[in-house]
Amino acid sequence: MKTFTKKLTMSLPLALCAVAALLPATAVTQGNSGTPTPQGFVKYLVYMAEMRLNGEPLLLTMPTDVDVFQRAIMGRSPAQIAQNKASAEAFFLQRFGLDFTKTAPDAMGVEHIPGAMLSGFRLNPKANYRAYTISEERVPSQGWEVRDGGWAVMLEGDQLVFGEYGGASGKMVKDGAMIVFGDYNIAADRPGRHNDKPIVIQYFSGSPIIADMDGVTSFVCDLSHPQWGAGKARGLVEGRSIRNTITFPPERP
Repeated sequence: MKTFTKKLTMSLPLALCAVAALLPATAVTQGNSGTPTPQGFVKYLVYMAEMRLNGEPLLLTMPTDVDVFQRAIMGRSPAQIAQNKASAEAFFLQRFGLDFTKTAPDAMGVEHIPGAMLSGFRLNPKANYRAYTISEERVPSQGWEVRDGGWAVMLEGDQLVFGEYGGASGKMVKDGAMIVFGDYNIAADRPGRHNDKPIVIQYFSGSPIIADMDGVTSFVCDLSHPQWGAGKARGLVEGRSIRNTITFPPERP
């Protein structure tokens, strides 16, 4: 059986609901002067990526890497990390019928049930994940770094998935499909404000993420923000490029 980390590496684009572009360190930092929010929406964001990882893994799944994201970046205590993981497990069960509520991690931090495995993850910071447009914000041309991490389930083998997604009869999902639950932690750096708090958006897979026969991946993630409410991320991965548009609410009322 392939390891969780290896399968994640083979499915790098599939784990993401947003990734940022790599730009030279000398990029001009003039902003977009506050892009207006489209009429009928509360907020919108755009992420882009041209991935250049030079063979390094995009997703870091070792327990130490997961701990860096949860503790240092998200600022969670051990009790809060446990609660966040429990929320992820509850989501995987309710939405997809995958029950990790009674499993325990192995030495590599991976938990197993028949046909699926669960692990924490952190996006490799060398991916330079960034948000380039946030409406009503003056984002510089090099964007703002997005620290991304959470919990991911990888399916092993074609199988029926139940829960709210598959219903009583289930939906067939292919081997290697991924389901995610995590946070975008955007390092906002506004001029003249040296103690900006990060913009944190929680995300949940709306459906399993997997490439089509041509290797092109489309993804949909449900989002939640304490001020903007419910949102949705819709994107496309083709080759090394990722394009993603995020709106709050998901559709114009």
